[in-house]
Amino acid sequence: MLLLLSLMFHPIRKKAFTLVEMLIVIVIIGILAAALIPRLLGAQAKARDTARVAQVKDISTAIEMYAASNDNTYPIADYSATTHKLAYTDATIDDTIFGVQNIYAAGEG
Repeated sequence: MLLLLSLMFHPIRKKAFTLVEMLIVIVIIGILAAALIPRLLGAQAKARDTARVAQVKDISTAIEMYAASNDNTYPIADYSATTHKLAYTDATIDDTIFGVQNIYAAGEG
């Protein structure tokens, strides 16, 4: 009987988080997210830049390999204003303007 009376005047409470505790946790998570997001975005940009540098090095290596196997001639893109088409030719290292002479310009090729 005593147990029944104590239950009537002191109801059993379920242990749960209060609204204030939940709000504090949400604020802490928000602060941590605000601190980490810029770092993650910066890491992605740095990774993109590293990939771009590697791709440029690959292109440079390919051009050097082309020149080594073609008597030190480099491919040159020549844009014709009359035909509006892009043509690729070879060039040799020379002491002309910009250090590159188009060997096909004089009709030698």
